[in-house]
Amino acid sequence: MPAEVWYQVQSVLTAHKSAVEATQIHDHYLKGTIHCGQCGSRLIVSNAKNRHGNVYCYFVCSGRHSQRTTCDRSAILIADIEKLIEDYYQRIQITPAQHEGLAGMLHHEFDQLMSAEVEELAQLTANRDRLQHEQERLLQAHYADAIPLALLKREQDRILGELDQVNRRIDAHHGEYADARAHLDDALNLLANCADIYSRCDDANRRLCNQAFFTKVYIDEDDELRVENNRPFEMLLDPEINANALTWAENEDKARTTANDSVGKGSSLVRGVDLRREFENPSSALVTVASRRSRSVYKADRRPLEPTVVDSRGRMVRAVGMTQTFLIPAQVDELVARYQAGATLVELGERFSVHRRTVAAHLVRRSVPIRGRGLDESHLAKAVELYADGLTLMEVGSRFGVSQQTVRRALAAEGVVIRPGGRRARVSA
Repeated sequence: MPAEVWYQVQSVLTAHKSAVEATQIHDHYLKGTIHCGQCGSRLIVSNAKNRHGNVYCYFVCSGRHSQRTTCDRSAILIADIEKLIEDYYQRIQITPAQHEGLAGMLHHEFDQLMSAEVEELAQLTANRDRLQHEQERLLQAHYADAIPLALLKREQDRILGELDQVNRRIDAHHGEYADARAHLDDALNLLANCADIYSRCDDANRRLCNQAFFTKVYIDEDDELRVENNRPFEMLLDPEINANALTWAENEDKARTTANDSVGKGSSLVRGVDLRREFENPSSALVTVASRRSRSVYKADRRPLEPTVVDSRGRMVRAVGMTQTFLIPAQVDELVARYQAGATLVELGERFSVHRRTVAAHLVRRSVPIRGRGLDESHLAKAVELYADGLTLMEVGSRFGVSQQTVRRALAAEGVVIRPGGRRARVSA
């Protein structure tokens, strides 16, 4: 066998052997977010088992584990890193005073930016009117046989192209700032409740929160965190901007004087920040977390109970899924009686700590017919009010434990105009 062929065969065999002996993959909601503060490599999960069968879960530096770096970062218990992240959320959660100051100052900055573009908007509107008038004159000239059809078509195509560009820019003026301001409110509401939300989240939602707030979190040797915040939280958590927001709130009149405004660039309180860019295109994780918060998904505590064992090596952490609740016959009897008395599936689910589908399954096994789920008349006025305030059909439905189609039918019967695609109502400038 030629030497080159022999080396190729050996390479393939070595690759297959490496694949068979590959390290077992362990999943955790912090993977991909946390990194070694010494070499910058990602931290990976390593499960160690003692002679008694107890499993100890650690995060270890992937650079040291694979010997790609000279890092000597020691392993750290996963439970300790989880606690560090939880404590960090406690530190960044803003107070009501900070929330009010940031919201007031940044909305004021948006007002300044929008007023600076009034002149451009007026010019765009004038161009649109001019093009539409030119269209009419061309048609009149064609009807009078003053211009041939080919010339009419060419000129109409030109005018339509210019009109399309002008209309797009006018729509952008009206829409982009409104969307950015809505995303600003979502981000501030999350910051005002982030620690409470994170403490109640299950693993999947914790991963989502971390993706929304951070790009990377570095764990230093002294167990201190160095955090790279995601947009727009890097700006919202800036100490200087927070200090300026509190000053603005304390002395609002002075903050709104001409001396403190730089038209088109924002005031000196947020100098160097492109507010529209910060808020107009939020990450998908941020949009999802904000939507779930508005739908009260995070009101219930979804953290699983984790058994803890302590010995000389430290604390054992063994992740378990969400606990399953089994109802005894007496509880099922009570559940059936309450449902027949008028209680809803959602109310019974909350009372007995089970999912509403589990409630329905118990009722079916007892041959109890399931009532059609509709929006209660006592909730109708509130549902109309919430929808008018900008909530989507799904968000309104979640408030009352019904589907978005049920809300749609109820609102339509009341004469409410349903927004296309379930979009939020735009904030009027």
